[in-house]
Amino acid sequence: MLPGGGFLAHADFTSGSGLLYIAIAASGLLAFGIAVFIWFATGNVLAPPLVWLLFALAAAGMKHGHVHHAAVWSILTIIGAAAVLAVMASVLIKILGKRKRRETNTWLRTCGDNVASTFVKSVSDKPEFSLDDLKRMRFLLDRALQPIEQFNGFE
Repeated sequence: MLPGGGFLAHADFTSGSGLLYIAIAASGLLAFGIAVFIWFATGNVLAPPLVWLLFALAAAGMKHGHVHHAAVWSILTIIGAAAVLAVMASVLIKILGKRKRRETNTWLRTCGDNVASTFVKSVSDKPEFSLDDLKRMRFLLDRALQPIEQFNGFE
């Protein structure tokens, strides 16, 4: 009924393997909590059901009444591999970000002044608003700045 709960069927406080099952059940709850956080943070709706299913399949692989270390080690291996992959992905993202920042800074040093002066020149070449343009802008601002509960002037 809960993520990693299948491991609690063999859990006890008297043996090392029983304590390991309790730790894996707790890590199942923690992993599910992290998956829910990832779901809300990134919209990854598959993370919570996949974590739950992974722990359920690992618990189902245990033999009832016997300590089945393959399920325990498979879960620990998968959690460890996921942690290593997450660290590798974050390091790769950091390296790529630094490279992109260096390229951008180099481009800004070489071409930035030309772009800024071209932009200022193109803006300064434009004439001011005409009287018609000012009337239209005033109309738009009047509609945009009226109180939310009013719809005056909308056609």
